[in-house]
Amino acid sequence: TPLLVSVDRVVVGATLGVALGGDYATPQEVATKMWLFTSALLTVLFPAFSATFDRTPARTAELFDRAARVTWIALLPAAFAMVLLADVGLTLWVGPTFAREGTRVLQVLAAGVFCNCVGQAAFTSLAGTRPCQLVSGFEPGPHFAWGVCPRLRLRAASKYGHEPVSRLRRV
Repeated sequence: TPLLVSVDRVVVGATLGVALGGDYATPQEVATKMWLFTSALLTVLFPAFSATFDRTPARTAELFDRAARVTWIALLPAAFAMVLLADVGLTLWVGPTFAREGTRVLQVLAAGVFCNCVGQAAFTSLAGTRPCQLVSGFEPGPHFAWGVCPRLRLRAASKYGHEPVSRLRRV
């Protein structure tokens, strides 16, 4: 979700200072470009997972396996290059002063985003083959808001009846 993607910047800026927030935001923008690949790949595969799961689950498993392999093959070199060449790339792009502060950040984020990209294939296959109530349990944002905001819960219960509340609790 967009909130989860940018909340780390807010936390870094609030705890370490706004100046260090910039040292974090630039490497984050570079590392998260790997998401463009999985976004394109998995947007195409989501309906394929949904269409094949009931009729030919073996085909769904094959599609998932290929998606995971293609993600590994395509993004491992990019992540590896970001880790190895972070200092050189940031020095050429934004200068040596910034590179000193941002190199380690880019290296850690590149490894983390790569792991996230590999996990997105599993999440997309799950989302395409399971009921949405089950899958929504893996997204912390809606559940956090539901648990923290009693007004939201009460408004939903009064508007839609108590079924959404009990259904959410079952998941």
